[in-house]
Amino acid sequence: MGLPSQFTGRVLKGQRNNSSGEEEFLEWEKWQHSALAKTYNTDYQVADSAGTATAYLCGVKAKQGTAGLDDTVDDRGHCASSKGAEVTSIAEWAINAGKSTGLVTTSRVTHASPSALYANTAERNWEAETGGNDDCKDIASQMVDDIPGKFLNVILGGGRRSFVPSTEGDVENPADLGRRLDGRNLIEEWQQEKNSSGVKYKYVWNVADFEEVDPEKNRLFVRTF
Repeated sequence: MGLPSQFTGRVLKGQRNNSSGEEEFLEWEKWQHSALAKTYNTDYQVADSAGTATAYLCGVKAKQGTAGLDDTVDDRGHCASSKGAEVTSIAEWAINAGKSTGLVTTSRVTHASPSALYANTAERNWEAETGGNDDCKDIASQMVDDIPGKFLNVILGGGRRSFVPSTEGDVENPADLGRRLDGRNLIEEWQQEKNSSGVKYKYVWNVADFEEVDPEKNRLFVRTF
């Protein structure tokens, strides 16, 4: 969020609290430490959210349309050159430091901005499949299979379609089919892996189940819509 957006958000919050607004504080402005980060793409004047997310989540500048990769990848969608260009994110740093981690988004959890937290991809649109680039993994499977995605403690967001096969209807809207062409149901696989590992978890997709979640009893929690 840039400075103009922060300013207008601060004023709106203050005015809703019956003040002029400028003197209000956004929550992160109360933190002990804060910083500004440049999030430009290295190959385009107008940045996109995948490359910018790589900047603020991984600490390196990236090419447009790529997530979790540094600038050495040849171009967006170039699978082969993404090997060796992978970078780690603040989620992995936090996990290595013994901290709990998670992501909360109003978009799909496999969308460009959140994906840079746990995935390394040459194409932000490879959410459920990689367009025939079999040597690269899609974003959803990286969340379930790889570090740090599979160790996130909280995942809140949309995008169930990228986790279920194209032959299966959505649990809430059966006419909406999944997007996976490999036949994998990643939601079921994720739950099976947690069961076999003895990890207490909760997967929910509706408000009623969400309100019954006890964070003290569940180490991992996922809600999708």
